[in-house]
Amino acid sequence: MSKNTNNKNRRITGKFIAIPNSMLDSLAYRSLTGNETKVFIHLCRKYNGTNNGNLAIPYNTVEKEYNLSRQTLFKCLKSLEEKGFIETSRQGRKGVLSLYAVTIYRIDECLKNGYSIHDLKPTTQAKHSWKHYNDKLKSQSNNTKPCE
Repeated sequence: MSKNTNNKNRRITGKFIAIPNSMLDSLAYRSLTGNETKVFIHLCRKYNGTNNGNLAIPYNTVEKEYNLSRQTLFKCLKSLEEKGFIETSRQGRKGVLSLYAVTIYRIDECLKNGYSIHDLKPTTQAKHSWKHYNDKLKSQSNNTKPCE
């Protein structure tokens, strides 16, 4: 019996997201709430390799798919930005969605009719801004020593 026949059934088909193990193992990622993790994964899932900076998360989608209120989504997005996992690439207004970029991927140039869709400059490397928050958490844990 050949080993190849068993492996063919185990192949993953379809799309997937790549999240670095270094981030998954970090204190910063472990400090995220469940709702923040949902929102972050949703944004990562929207990334197709050429649209970082053009990632949207409509309120009605989140309400239906993840059972999150608008207030909860707003708090999650604000917290994710403060912790360095995402950046706001375009601030929304009435009738226009806010756009986001995930800092674990490089920012792409997203054009529509020759004009940039978002306000961030394209980069050649990922910013990994979450590492600053991770360093902050590490220094806080090193400064707190148990009572003797």
